[in-house]
Amino acid sequence: MHATTRRSFLQAAAIAPLTLSSAVAEDGRSPNEQITLAVIGAGGRGADHAKSMAGMPLVRFKYVCDVLESRCQGLIGELASIQGSAPQACSDMREVFDDREVDGVIIATPEHWHALATVWACQAGKDVYVEKNPSMTIWE
Repeated sequence: MHATTRRSFLQAAAIAPLTLSSAVAEDGRSPNEQITLAVIGAGGRGADHAKSMAGMPLVRFKYVCDVLESRCQGLIGELASIQGSAPQACSDMREVFDDREVDGVIIATPEHWHALATVWACQAGKDVYVEKNPSMTIWE
């Protein structure tokens, strides 16, 4: 019977991530490396978040969602120059939630929309980034 010592366990645990990362690097890029996002609310805060995240190498924005088309178009132009492709504009957040390619959403709407948008996104299986206030009332 092989006895595992604390030292041998820690050595194996330290080597495992290196082994796994080299296996992925040899095969090329994994489809799981790409994260597809949408920003809902293209005003100042949403635009700031989207521009900073679009600069990350594995992030791609597919949608910019806002009720004001002028806000969408302005942010789409900026994101296109950062990520190399233009995201789509939409005015109804439910369109974003219905798209199976979208992994997560940034919710930067006015505060009274935070709770409902977050619930819909979670029900659609999306990861959510939403800032305070997550709701306006205790009931929400």
